[in-house]
Amino acid sequence: MAEGQARPDHRRSATRGDVWQENQRLVPTATLGFATGDPADSMFNTTNFPGASSTDITNARNLYMVLAGRVQSLTYDARVGEDGEAYNILGKSMQKGRIWQLGFFAQDSWRWKPDLTINAGLRYEVQLPFEALTTATRSPTSTTCSARRARAT
Repeated sequence: MAEGQARPDHRRSATRGDVWQENQRLVPTATLGFATGDPADSMFNTTNFPGASSTDITNARNLYMVLAGRVQSLTYDARVGEDGEAYNILGKSMQKGRIWQLGFFAQDSWRWKPDLTINAGLRYEVQLPFEALTTATRSPTSTTCSARRARAT
């Protein structure tokens, strides 16, 4: 190559990352305990258990709740469907998102003298913000929850 003649090298890159998560709770969470006003709660006292400490009475109460299957509350998950509109009780949820990373690299070399070559390069990389592709990925607001609740009724 003759002196002073450039040998350019240009490269570009684009990377797209797609993420998705499908999740579902199959059963509700059951909390065992006494509901307010449960008549069985009154039998756990020092009269019925003489000499028992308050820890012993609490342990007896907890054992009774487990053995009797006393359910104080049930907690269900309501997940936003893939359409972003309907809530599904114990249903599947699909969350999708995307992120882009773009880059450019240019390099050139110049032979200034037979024993001196100058190399230079420039790189630019940018990672764009995460993009939610489904509303299940976005954070709910009181406005969207109220609107969806109104449509469901």
